Formats: sequence, C-alpha cells, structure tokens
Amino acid sequence: VSRAPGRAVNFAMAEAGVGSELQVKIQKQVEFYFSDSNLPKDKFLRGLVDKDEDGYIPLATLLTFKRLKALSDDEKVVAEALKNSDSEIFEVNDDGTKIRRNPTKPLPSDSVITARSIYGKGFPLGDTTIDSVTEFFNKLEGVKVLSVRLRRTHTTKEFKGSVFVEFESPEVAKKVAAMDLKVGDIPLKLETKEGYFARKKQEREAFLQAKKADKKRKDSSQEDGSKKKSAEGKEKEEGAEGDAADDEKAAGADAAEDENPKGCVLHFAGVSDDVSREDLKEAFETFGQIGWVDFQRGDTEGFLRFNEAGTATSAKAKADENKLEVKGKVLELRVLEGQEEEDYWKKVNKNKRDVRKTKRDNKFGRGGKGGRGRGKGFKGSRGGRGGGKGGKRKGDSESSAKRSKDDE
Repeated sequence: VSRAPGRAVNFAMAEAGVGSELQVKIQKQVEFYFSDSNLPKDKFLRGLVDKDEDGYIPLATLLTFKRLKALSDDEKVVAEALKNSDSEIFEVNDDGTKIRRNPTKPLPSDSVITARSIYGKGFPLGDTTIDSVTEFFNKLEGVKVLSVRLRRTHTTKEFKGSVFVEFESPEVAKKVAAMDLKVGDIPLKLETKEGYFARKKQEREAFLQAKKADKKRKDSSQEDGSKKKSAEGKEKEEGAEGDAADDEKAAGADAAEDENPKGCVLHFAGVSDDVSREDLKEAFETFGQIGWVDFQRGDTEGFLRFNEAGTATSAKAKADENKLEVKGKVLELRVLEGQEEEDYWKKVNKNKRDVRKTKRDNKFGRGGKGGRGRGKGFKGSRGGRGGGKGGKRKGDSESSAKRSKDDE
C-alpha cells in the first residue's frame, strides 16, 4: 500500500510527538555529539564547528551521521525534537535549520574529563550497549552519567567487556569506583580512569624492564665463538675480495633505498606523555605491517612507516572512520606526500648509509681499501694487515681509528 508523501511526514511527526520515546532518543544522541567527551575528539564535527563564526552547523549535515539517521532522516522531525529539548549542551537557531554547542559551556580539558571518569570491567560481551551501561549507573543514588564509551579490540572491533564512564564530577567518579557492584552475578572491577592509566603505565614499565633484563641475560650467556676487535686493530683477516664484496652489497643497498615505496609514511601528533612505541605499533598494526615507529616516549608527534606502498593512506582513512584512540586520545594523522615525503626518505636513507659506513670502517680499521699484504709486500701497497712484513704504512691505524671515532 503506497502513501502520499504528505501522509508519511505526518505519520513521522505523530510518532515523534513532544516527550515521545523517539524525541528523547534524538535529543540524547545529539547531546552526545556536542558533549564534553565527544566533541573534542570528533575531528570532523569539530572542523564543521570551527568553520562557522558562531559555531553553528547545518542540521542537514548532522542528519548524515549514522546513529542519528537511524533514528530519523526527516529534518522537520529532528528539528522539532531538538527545539523541545531542555538540554544545556546544545541550542538550535530560530528557524530550526542550524545547531551548535551552547557557547556558555566551554569545552573542558582532557584532564578534567579523565578526573571525573571511571574504568569498569566485567560487562557481558553479547548484549551490552551504551544505553544499558548508562541505565545501570543512573540507577545509583546521586549519580548521573554524562557519557559512555564501550572499549573494543583494535583488530575485530568486538566489545572487550570494559567501559569508560564519565560522570558530573570527580567526587561522583571516586564514589562509584569505590562501590561493590555486580552485573547479574558477575562482580565488576571498578577504578578511576586516572588510576587505570597509572596502573597500565606501571605494568608497561615493569614489562619493559623484565624484557630488558631477559635480553641482557641472553646476551651475557651467548657464546658465538667470535671476539671483539681490540683497539690495536686485531681482527679477522679479510681479503681485498671481501672488501669488494662488502662494497658491492652496500652499493646495492643504497640503490634499493632510493626506490622507496610511496604512501607508506604516516605522521601522527597529539600523543599523550604515557604513550610508548609499543602502544603505537599495537594500535596501528591492524592496518598493515609496520616497518618502523620513529618515536620516543615523551614526544608529542612522530612517524609510522608501513612496509607496503599506499598503506598509510588506507590506515589513516580507517583510523579516522573508527576514531582510533591511543591511551584515550584520538591522534591527528597526516600521510606524507610530495616534497615532504621525498625529504623524509632522503633523511632516512642518509642515516642508513652513515650507519653502514661506520660499521664497515670499524670492521676493517681503515679509512680506505687495502690488500691482504701477504709476503713481503710491494712498493705502493695500501695497507696490508699481516702475513708479511710490508704493506702497512706508519700512521694508518691511528688515522683510520680517529676517522672511525669521528664518524660515530
């Protein structure tokens, strides 16, 4: 049975009457979009807000958002629901075509949001939703939930059974974190979000220290039958053929480096102080094999190098789509292109060549190439290292050692 367009709109308006379940859901969803916990991390929405002098965005644009569109794609229905809201988070213009965050409610800092949030673990994997978690905590006396984030795995995006819940104040968050709560017969593990971050940092540092200690034990017990070269230049005898082979390999490596894959370098910024190289690798390795993470703990930005061409572009698109977080923060991502990409690879390749040159110089204890110097040597030989009387000129060891030291 077909309906006239006018009747369809009227039916939708009737379903979304004042105070109806649909209106309440629309109001809550839009309130979340402009909330303290979402707006600072939603790069797309924040970009739209910043474009307008008064902070408004078209309601028609908001209707393209998946969760709101699932409730209603009728602009009149949504506008009516928002006009009837008593929310202090957002406001609608007079003709109901634009919406913005209430300018009297400035966005708080990340530290403020963290201080009034908790971490909770033990929720059912199958049927837990944002609404069910919100309802669970709102039943507590004197508690009002501002936002809920379901934590998901990086690879499958499946719910992990843990959540971050934001309340009205740090005092409420501490009160809830100290409670003994259960979902059914399952006790929840609760702690403040600040406590959670501190605990994870300690666990990570302990893991790295144990890993370092294990590596030290293995290195000390390893016997490879070789000895380190002494300061006097004692080393395994290498021939001119070996020198040439090493140089040929180095030249081949240099040539290979000049053919770097395009679109595989991703710049990131906005990193929190407690993020490690391993955290970044774990967060992004689901998008492709990572060759190197150019980053030190405490830096606010760095680079990720994927092994395959074009991977950085697809990784950024997926990360932006899923609002990928690293230690609770959504990073600012940029794929290196054009001259910036070329300059980056030039720097990387130069560093690699310098390292190889230093290793070769240290290995042979010389500044130039020379023969083995067998027999008595011949006039004009360039630095034989043993077996005969000649071939080695006074000062070669000292000068080459000095050059090697300067190259380090």
